[in-house]
Amino acid sequence: MDENKIGKSTFFGLDENNAAALAAILPVVISFVPYIGYFSCIIPIIAAIFERKSRFVKLCAVQSAFASVIITASAAGFELISGAVSDAANVPFWMSLCGMMMSLLRIAALVMMIFIANNSFAGRKTKIPILTSLAKKIIKYN
Repeated sequence: MDENKIGKSTFFGLDENNAAALAAILPVVISFVPYIGYFSCIIPIIAAIFERKSRFVKLCAVQSAFASVIITASAAGFELISGAVSDAANVPFWMSLCGMMMSLLRIAALVMMIFIANNSFAGRKTKIPILTSLAKKIIKYN
């Protein structure tokens, strides 16, 4: 996307950069809501599906959806591990280790999504090593 030429998006009629930033930051905000946070990847998926005009918004939304799915799956995995080791001999250690890993994962997600949102708001594409190539293949982005 040319930084001087910002078009309109079909995602609530916002500018491209604002819609892309919103699709990137909303999953992080929702991920901190208990139980609802597991479905935070739905927002960027909806944004990617219903976006008709801007491939830039689609790219950012698909990147955000992939990151949300990975983070949600990891958090659920740490919670399952935490529940599975509750019968272990050293329960407080494992519980605190899994809780710390979930907290670090959420902080890393927050930093990554803020990075995507910041670049999107500025009209720049974010290149995340694996996520960007997968997102470009899905939306057939050149």
